Amino acid sequence: MAIDDDDISDWDVTLMDGLTNIDSTMNAREELITILETSKKRGFYLVCAEITYEGDPYDGENMLIHLPLNHTKEELDRFYNLLDFNYNNGYGVQHIYGRVWLTYGAWLERWEYDGSEGWELKTCPMIPDYLRKNLDK
Repeated sequence: MAIDDDDISDWDVTLMDGLTNIDSTMNAREELITILETSKKRGFYLVCAEITYEGDPYDGENMLIHLPLNHTKEELDRFYNLLDFNYNNGYGVQHIYGRVWLTYGAWLERWEYDGSEGWELKTCPMIPDYLRKNLDK
């Protein structure tokens, strides 16, 4: 029995349906706003950002999106407007890179694992007591 390329393509998608985010799209602006809202609940607020978007290599859509320190409301609005695009955050390659600085030395950092990607809140770890000198004095 011969199998043509169309059969293989349909078979792959059917087999993987439900096991991966093969057709998963995310709006970059909404994704960042959601994690920033969660960060605010922990007392961390947006300070500045540097984000790179690398779109489909065939369409050449790439962007560098910056939000400067001590930004104005207009700069914040422009930043969010530039982030208002959809990308595939599921199976495949990483599309968004960057770092978002927050108050109190916290930051958001992009992660990628096995083709999926997202933002992760990072904080500086506390120094353990055993590394501190003169605790009893």
